[in-house]
Amino acid sequence: MSKRKLLVIDNSQLFYHTREQLSAGKETFEVNDELTWPSSALISSKGYHLGQLQISPDVSSVDLSVLNQNQLEMWQQSMLGYVSQMNDLTADVFDILTIEWLKNASTPTDTVEIDVDDILRYRGIVPALSGQKRLGGYRPQQREAIAKQIQILDHVWIEAEREIPLDDNGINRKKQKLKSRAVHLHLEYREQDEKGNTELLMIRARPGDIFSHTLFTNGRQTALLSKKALEYDVNKFAYEKRLTRYLSYLWRNRQKNGTYTDSIEIKKLLDAIRLRLNKKRPGRTLERLEKALNRLQEDKVIESWQYCEADLELIGKRGWGKKMLNWKIEIEPPEIIVEHYTNKIQNPTDHQHEPSTENFAKTIKETRKERSLNLSQAAEQMGINVGTLSRIENKKTTPRGSTKQKINQWLKS
Repeated sequence: MSKRKLLVIDNSQLFYHTREQLSAGKETFEVNDELTWPSSALISSKGYHLGQLQISPDVSSVDLSVLNQNQLEMWQQSMLGYVSQMNDLTADVFDILTIEWLKNASTPTDTVEIDVDDILRYRGIVPALSGQKRLGGYRPQQREAIAKQIQILDHVWIEAEREIPLDDNGINRKKQKLKSRAVHLHLEYREQDEKGNTELLMIRARPGDIFSHTLFTNGRQTALLSKKALEYDVNKFAYEKRLTRYLSYLWRNRQKNGTYTDSIEIKKLLDAIRLRLNKKRPGRTLERLEKALNRLQEDKVIESWQYCEADLELIGKRGWGKKMLNWKIEIEPPEIIVEHYTNKIQNPTDHQHEPSTENFAKTIKETRKERSLNLSQAAEQMGINVGTLSRIENKKTTPRGSTKQKINQWLKS
């Protein structure tokens, strides 16, 4: 995978879970007696409450106190209509707006111009051909699909807390409650055709305050997202798309300890991509997960994957589906991802490693590349865990005892 295939994206917990809730749409949003507008709680993977998403009109333009019950219900139905149209395309557009803003903004309040056709290009959609095989441009329906998602995002509000610095050093902080739009839409450029139909061509926008201000402070946390995540077809490859987003978030969080290849429970992977266990035929669920992983490997989104702590002989036996959820899989990121985080992200523990450790790690990595081996293959030859090898190569741990002996034997072989 080349650097051109990687995009910089917000990697905060709040952004990741907001995006995933948007892609889930009606699966997560609800309206009840206590909630005036469709809402969804933002919960971290560890069960912490991060905030709440709400789909609502702009309160500055709609005065709820003067609405009668029928009018209020009409507004609620309108908002529920937006929820019903949310899907992975909503998450894609949210990502693309953020990616473009990160590339071009200089301050938290900067807006950037984004062409609707550019959004379609990000998604890998090729313009239709006109006569003599020349590019004729995108169809109105394709632009309209993007316009609908932008309209939805303009109604997404987030209630959460953010930390703000109290001094120039950013050491002393306080928590501030904030309600913000997910996206600030400042201006739309539309064109009208001969029949009077309008078509969205360009927008000026920026991420909501709760995202934009964090990205310009010490709280900034960005990750590399494979362009494939945006290019995968929403209908055909939704699981591949979600898995790519999840791994991007996971690898950025794991860079600090160099634990990129630590195993992941199958249940956690299924939850992340919203693939439900088929209790009657669990084999179908496992096959679909394997299909997604194989596709990611084929597309160079991941380097390799393999089962670990999995008893594959149980497949087909009574009750094996429930046990399968506890099996684990090791997923190795592409070399360029690891190199980026190793070289670009400063780690406070880097200076603690002695030169001999750095040289040893460099020797292992260079030898592995000379032999055209990925991490999993090299670890198997050495007889050690692939996660251990990943941490050694990234200078996050020093091999000792039998582990060091096995590596030395492998280097000499």
